[in-house]
Amino acid sequence: MTLPLFLLLACSGDPPVEETPVTWTLSSTDPLPASAPASVLLVNLVGDSVRVTGAVDGDFHVDVDPPDDLEAAFRYRVLTAEGEELTRRSVPGPAQVQAYLGFYSDLAGLDLLEMFPQLGDFPLHVPRLEGGALVALDMRGDDGAWTELTRVPLSVANDPTPAGTEAVVGHDTLWQGGPPESSLDIVILGDGYRQSELARFRNDARALADRLVTAEPLATYAHRLNVHRVDAVSAESGVSYDCADGDCGFRDTAFGSLFAVELVNRLLGADYRTSAVFQIEQWEVARAASVVPWDLAVIIANTSHDGGFAMHYATAPNADDEWVETGVHEFGHLLGWLGDEYNKDLCFVSPALGLPPNIADDLDHLPWAHHVDPDTPLPTPGEDAYDDVIGAFASAFNCDDLYRPARTCRMRSSVYGFCDVCAEQLVRRIFRHVDVIEDIAWSSDGGDLTLTVTGEAPLTATWTLNGAPLGQAGAGEPLTLRAGALSEGELVVEVEHRSPWVLAHGGELAETRRFNLSAD
Repeated sequence: MTLPLFLLLACSGDPPVEETPVTWTLSSTDPLPASAPASVLLVNLVGDSVRVTGAVDGDFHVDVDPPDDLEAAFRYRVLTAEGEELTRRSVPGPAQVQAYLGFYSDLAGLDLLEMFPQLGDFPLHVPRLEGGALVALDMRGDDGAWTELTRVPLSVANDPTPAGTEAVVGHDTLWQGGPPESSLDIVILGDGYRQSELARFRNDARALADRLVTAEPLATYAHRLNVHRVDAVSAESGVSYDCADGDCGFRDTAFGSLFAVELVNRLLGADYRTSAVFQIEQWEVARAASVVPWDLAVIIANTSHDGGFAMHYATAPNADDEWVETGVHEFGHLLGWLGDEYNKDLCFVSPALGLPPNIADDLDHLPWAHHVDPDTPLPTPGEDAYDDVIGAFASAFNCDDLYRPARTCRMRSSVYGFCDVCAEQLVRRIFRHVDVIEDIAWSSDGGDLTLTVTGEAPLTATWTLNGAPLGQAGAGEPLTLRAGALSEGELVVEVEHRSPWVLAHGGELAETRRFNLSAD
């Protein structure tokens, strides 16, 4: 029987309603940015007395990371107005200067910091964070305890002095790896070059820049480095107390580079090794460097007296045909916090400073134990058969009772490359200045969510939602999550770069980003 039309319509019901696919939205919940604009503060430290006199204008950025597992003996902490810590970072230079000058002052029976109070000057890159109101400066004592020396308002940086000095006459970029906010910026300056010698300085700077980006492991990460040159004119050629051509005395140079131990020798009639060269005018270096973006500074000293040094800056004299290799060695100190592995100077160890990461005093607790084969004897014989072996070789850091990781290494002699342990530390420190993650992109389509992490390859990005695993992907590889696997909540990605130079790290090669995932 055929039903009437009105009954057919009544039985059919309402037409089905199509559901609109969910659109997913990510919003960051990270309390701090991955990097931040920064101020370069001008600080002076003499003993336990510290003062901040202002800041230098410029284009600076600081990578904002969790606290380092390798902490130097001086640090800053950025605080809110209520005293809550937002971030902290340590630097080795200020405490090293106090210890080094104190050691030689005791030997000489005079106070080098009293003679040259500018040697207590240093620059400090401090991030400008939302909510940051104060910066606290702390020093670690021999007992390992931290003492707050002072805290000052970050407004001290609100009226910075202009970048540059009267000596600066130009600048250029010699190597461009990326934008300053995501790169390690290195600046090369010269001291003891007269106007007529600037062409030589520019050639010297080019040679050093080329070597920095071709020496491993720096070459592997050259795309994360920028190298700039700043031209500075000195009234006189050479370096104070370089005793070139028998002329031992002060020279009028842009940054006051000085062979300080040679001065001590002249005052005392002593014969200490005189390779250490550094700048009296520390703030002048910072002001000059700041005409370009910079994180680390290297000064080429125009002198025939060989040597080198690294504290706040690295200094390399252009004294011989191999000076560029010495420059890379000094940069190893500056970037990697590496110690000298030779035994040429006086043995000096400070409990407050501790030992560099490539130096050990205990065979049972080597910082580089993860590099040592179980069959390698400790201590390791200094024989040819162990040339390519990581172990524990006697005599390092100018002390007979300390150990180094390799028989040969750039930190022992500049004719060699960096050993595996030193290379690992250099890469770890690079990622204290740059981020593993470059960008996190997402798109929502038909209820699905696609996530893509770009960054330092090779990397692994591991995603979780409310603690439950979602999946992994590599650099630039999209990870598509189906609608049924998604819900609102906390979306977290843990990203780790797998470096060919690093067997173990303290978190520098890993980053975590957190998001709130919501449905519209």
